[in-house]
Amino acid sequence: MKTFSSLLFLFFLSFSFVASDCGTTPFHTPIQLVGYECIGPPSVYVDPVTEIVYASCYWGFYSCSDYYQNDCYNVIAIQGTNITRIANSSQCVEPNGIYGGSNGMVYVACSAINGGTANIISINSTSLQVAQIVSSDDCTNPYDVFVDGNTLYAACWVGNVISVSLVDNSVTILATPDQCSYSYSVFELSGTVYVSCSGGQGQIVTITGGVVTQGVDQGLCGQPSGVVVSAIDDTIYASCQDGLSGVVAISSSGTATTIISVDQCTYSTGVALSSTDVLYVACEYQDTLYYTGSTIAVAVPHSECNPYYPFFNSNTGILYLTCAQASSTTDMVVKANPCV
Repeated sequence: MKTFSSLLFLFFLSFSFVASDCGTTPFHTPIQLVGYECIGPPSVYVDPVTEIVYASCYWGFYSCSDYYQNDCYNVIAIQGTNITRIANSSQCVEPNGIYGGSNGMVYVACSAINGGTANIISINSTSLQVAQIVSSDDCTNPYDVFVDGNTLYAACWVGNVISVSLVDNSVTILATPDQCSYSYSVFELSGTVYVSCSGGQGQIVTITGGVVTQGVDQGLCGQPSGVVVSAIDDTIYASCQDGLSGVVAISSSGTATTIISVDQCTYSTGVALSSTDVLYVACEYQDTLYYTGSTIAVAVPHSECNPYYPFFNSNTGILYLTCAQASSTTDMVVKANPCV
């Protein structure tokens, strides 16, 4: 039987653990969801309802001596401690962007930049049936996808920016490579499509009603990577990889401003936005930051994850990160629970 003094000791021990776990960051120490089973994960998506985690992987599950060997590429689902391979290399070569749609469907951009067949696939998360919905004829090197209702949007790297009807798989060209060179990331809100174009002059473009408009050019963000948009005030946030800015914000009136400097985030590889407009920024080889408009601080330190791509679930307040290998960390997908 525990004495009062021993219970008091356990209480203070528990309290001190929580305090030191959170420290000055808004999240607990990240929990690793997958490690060697998913090497070099470029993207992660979390179903906001079921909390099943989907990740694209450049290497994992089966050992392969050659990085570009066929059995290296995987798409996986993580539910609790169960990890399931839901697409293999013959179905998806070099999986990059991944996003979920309705009725348990998952969509993956299979870029095949280093060779092989490029396409966009759908995966039924229940039956695990895989189908090609877009071929390389319509999307040369699919790099990112975004889904809203019955429409999929895709950035096709050296190809076009397109929309795809998920009813009949018909494809519409939204922007050509002349209008958006090396399309990297795509986002859609209320019918307007936002794309980061990392090549050429480097710019963020918006596409509304077939009209392509440049939002910010190379003078501020020469190699934009991730792009997200506020549902509250239509502000565009873009991560930059060029040594000019860390993150830029573009107001609804078109004014572009550096909100996170290159000193604070030298190589910004991705951004995620909460429903209350808290911005999360992956700074590769540095920390994962958060930005509230008045505060820039560390969300997850580099010692716990060398961040590459963030995903935030506003339903649960959980931050998910893909982590690249670095001196103190390994390739993995983690989740960081909020300190509440």
